[in-house]
Amino acid sequence: MAHSLKGARVLVLGGSSGIGLATAQAAAAAGAKVTIASRSQERVDTAVAQIGPGASGVSLDASNDAAVDAFLVRAYREHWAATDA
Repeated sequence: MAHSLKGARVLVLGGSSGIGLATAQAAAAAGAKVTIASRSQERVDTAVAQIGPGASGVSLDASNDAAVDAFLVRAYREHWAATDA
């Protein structure tokens, strides 16, 4: 049974390869708008192209707590805040 994620917004840390990329691809195929984060911008760009239209990505070192916090605040404001009303 396929599940629809139409209208959902999905964030995948480590989304440029392996299980993270597969998760991002599956979410996009189910209709979600996907944002991935990974350390290498080059790998992010390659993965976003593989995921397809509507996907976006950022370079982020998830071991840096301050960078993750700043990224989550920015992502919330830019992508999710308007949908919470």
